[in-house]
Amino acid sequence: MVLLLADGVTTIVVTISFLVIATIALILRAISRIQTRNTTITGRLIRIDDWWILAAYLMYASHCILIVCDVAKISGTLEPFLVMDPHSRLNMIKILWIGTIHFPFVITAVKISILCMYRSLFITNPNLIRCVIITMALCIAWFIVAVCLTVFGCTPIKAAYDIALRIQPATHCVSYGEIVLIFELPNALLDVVILALPFFVIRDLHVPVRKKVLLFLVFWFGGFVIVTCILRIVYSYQPHDPEHLTGFSTANEWLMIEEGSAILGACVPTFRPILKTYFKLPKTINDWLSSSVNASATASKFSNAHLRNQKQPSQPRNKQSPPFKLQKLSTAYIHRGRERQNFAHDYYAESDDRPLVDNKIWVTRHVTTSG
Repeated sequence: MVLLLADGVTTIVVTISFLVIATIALILRAISRIQTRNTTITGRLIRIDDWWILAAYLMYASHCILIVCDVAKISGTLEPFLVMDPHSRLNMIKILWIGTIHFPFVITAVKISILCMYRSLFITNPNLIRCVIITMALCIAWFIVAVCLTVFGCTPIKAAYDIALRIQPATHCVSYGEIVLIFELPNALLDVVILALPFFVIRDLHVPVRKKVLLFLVFWFGGFVIVTCILRIVYSYQPHDPEHLTGFSTANEWLMIEEGSAILGACVPTFRPILKTYFKLPKTINDWLSSSVNASATASKFSNAHLRNQKQPSQPRNKQSPPFKLQKLSTAYIHRGRERQNFAHDYYAESDDRPLVDNKIWVTRHVTTSG
């Protein structure tokens, strides 16, 4: 055990705190899935988005372990120039560099988890599905660039964590501040796009504005990640000091906060069953929880089939057109249509991932023709 400096203590506290928060969020997500398992046709416990968030959590946990061990066992701080022993300084920066490689894995896994959840919610909206797929491709492209820039940002690669080698004239490196800037600007833009996708569906729901706002805020809970992106750029990128080796500790704290809050933000939309079961909510919130997803999706999955108009026999102009009858689909009819669609969309039939689309009132035209 080495002597912990003030920034080292802060780093350990922040890292462990957000690891605990992410762990609690993952446990609550698992409880929510268990509670809703018996209400689904497939009975699936773990879905695609759950696998991705689990992968993100495991990478984040390993990153946290690296940082805590680095501070507690090797250096006592994350500021390179406060470590006097060259060997300890080399090992400290090396572990920091390895931990930085975890960052694109964690963030990309969280993004893909959210986008997979969107695919299940927006399955009846082909335009939004296309947007989700395009955004997913952009996230993968960002991941490839981020990993390559982290690993191959220096020539030779060892110069990424060896300061003595880094300052040699023959060494070529992308400065630390520039790497963070290249990482975080596209990352923040992708976060804005991902968080904005639900807006286009929620906006068209025929529910009170109050419920729209509450539903939108659930998805935008992860907006704090954008704030952490901006703060990390502020603390890492200094134009007058491109390397900015004196800001490692603060920048790394915001890095751990960013990863942990990203996992939390991805898990919050799945907490609805837990909130309804274990907490006595005010009536307005309870109404919103029960209607925001369930009541907004009753006629969604098979609406296109009922909107197809078959060609009707032509009628003489002098005959009066048959009247229109306003008719709302019955609950049983809706249920039968849902069951037919569930066989085709097995994965997306999960109860708490029902599509966010609005109720429809159908107009049917009854035509009588003489034989």
